[in-house]
Amino acid sequence: NFGRPSAIHVLGQLIAAISDLIVPVKPFTTFNVGLIEGGTSINTIAPSATMWLDLRSEDNVALAEVLKQVKRLVHDADNGDDVRVHLRQIGDRPAGEIPVETPLVQMAAAALQAVGLQQANFTCGSTDANIPLSRGYEAVCIGLTKAENVHRLDEYMETSLLARGLGQLLLLLLAAAS
Repeated sequence: NFGRPSAIHVLGQLIAAISDLIVPVKPFTTFNVGLIEGGTSINTIAPSATMWLDLRSEDNVALAEVLKQVKRLVHDADNGDDVRVHLRQIGDRPAGEIPVETPLVQMAAAALQAVGLQQANFTCGSTDANIPLSRGYEAVCIGLTKAENVHRLDEYMETSLLARGLGQLLLLLLAAAS
């Protein structure tokens, strides 16, 4: 049976093709294969395999473009014979951004300084703020503490800074409410 198509081999080739995609640095656009599954045993040609692919961008046009490229790769990987390749969207995280000069962003930065923490680090990210931002509402996401190894199994946060982080949140809420 050696040489017969294996779902895992096809999936591996597809993942390699996706990893070769060039995505823009500006607007910030990313992808990540965070989970792969498949096969039944070490010496069985895999009848099925699955990957979970996360696509993100701060711009909807860039996000649509990388999705289009992934769809083309999926189509090319589907030989229609022994191994079928399907794409199923399981979520939708719209892009969104807010100018640093916006009063809400400035209130968040001022609250951070008021509790004696460092200068605000303005970065884009994929957070719960994406939904309201994509619908035209102002929104920010603030961190309540420092963390390291984000999105890894050994991720951790510094609990000693949580009280200040909660103070920042309270000050931001009071400023936004007034």
